[in-house]
Amino acid sequence: MFEMAHNADMPPAPPTHRREHSGPLHELLTLMGHSAQLYNVLVHFVRMLYVSSRHPALCSLRYDLLMRLHDLNVAQIIDIEPCHSFAWLIDACVRDNAVESRRIKELQTSFEGVQSGDALLGDLGMIVASPFVEHTLLRSAYQALLQLIEAGGVPRESEELCFVTQLLALATRAHSNLKDQKFSIPHVQLEVLDEFYPALMAVVVQDLTRQEPAVDGAPPPPERQPPEQAFIELFLKNAVARKVTLYYVLTRIQHKDVESVSELLTLVESLDGVLDLEPAFTQSLVTEVLNAKNHNIRKLAIDMFVLAHRDDSLFIHLQVVRFVSEIQLRVSLKELLDYLQKMLPSKPLDEQEDSVRLRLTQAYNQLLTRCALCCFVSHYHGWAGLWGVRVLSGCMSALVRARTRARVCDQICRLVSRVTGQNAPWLFSYLGRTSDENYTHYPVSPGSYQS
Repeated sequence: MFEMAHNADMPPAPPTHRREHSGPLHELLTLMGHSAQLYNVLVHFVRMLYVSSRHPALCSLRYDLLMRLHDLNVAQIIDIEPCHSFAWLIDACVRDNAVESRRIKELQTSFEGVQSGDALLGDLGMIVASPFVEHTLLRSAYQALLQLIEAGGVPRESEELCFVTQLLALATRAHSNLKDQKFSIPHVQLEVLDEFYPALMAVVVQDLTRQEPAVDGAPPPPERQPPEQAFIELFLKNAVARKVTLYYVLTRIQHKDVESVSELLTLVESLDGVLDLEPAFTQSLVTEVLNAKNHNIRKLAIDMFVLAHRDDSLFIHLQVVRFVSEIQLRVSLKELLDYLQKMLPSKPLDEQEDSVRLRLTQAYNQLLTRCALCCFVSHYHGWAGLWGVRVLSGCMSALVRARTRARVCDQICRLVSRVTGQNAPWLFSYLGRTSDENYTHYPVSPGSYQS
């Protein structure tokens, strides 16, 4: 489930291809078969898990489970599933990476007959709360704003923007609707249309103007003005405004706009727990920084922002490990060791779901192996590399179970024995495992090691 939900980096893979190659989804469908009764039990269980955890992975599971049955044409289930028509239209929007006018009319028709108090609104909200769907809706909202800027229009005049905003409001209420069992149809939020969007459009105009190439003799573009107070207030209190703003942050990272990213991340920093509340944004932020390959953007987004929140949750720490694992071949050894030191948790992290802990363990396993290869095989001094391994080992002791840590240390010691031709009892002592008796069995020569 976790794998399915947190691969919403831009651009998304075609939904049918993603579902076809999803191992967890295939296993669930194999267990369920074509039984409508088991399907209803599974959907009910997914709702309960979502209410208790608020994890967007479960929204993706709700959406992908239904649409995979559609892909397989399991008529016994999709014919009686009241969300099927809506989910199919949303899936077409995800496939096209846009919410077109004809799709809006079809989606509005599928809403007919759904009234406030209908529990169906909870399932519809889960479908649009999937990170895959949210990404499509946010992209459509941003494209509509760009069109309004070019045409000189106002947000109220855009049918597409109004409807997409309504769907985003439905997504932000999905959890509270299911938890409180109070279902209501979200209306278009006037404060978002009349205050937030015009303020955001002013920010976008400033950034686009500064990006235009300089013309000989033309005056320099005016200095960037801070966002209007209405923009800041609605970002802090309105969930739809927050999601649209976070999407805009990602677009500025793509354009390597250091000034805009700095100002927007300062605003995002003022919202407590934003990275934990928006896991899809957190993963996309790291991905966009890696793709941008810009030193200043990396310093702003990772060094000064994400690393400061590394203790908030295991998922955020997992993204830090992923970043260091990807960046370690692009930076100097000094910078790599600096990142290894910075990523150390300042306090024990809370226990979370086993799936996140498992992924974190696997990420550390991969990072340890890569760093060992980089540090011991390269021309850099071996003790510097050993210090980096020690830092990672200490970090793992606060994050993963002792047995897993011991197994990873075993692999590192075997690796050192293989590439250096030396035995590794001293390394075990340095890693804090002097009581282990298996180190004496490690080979002395690289040729004697059998992987």
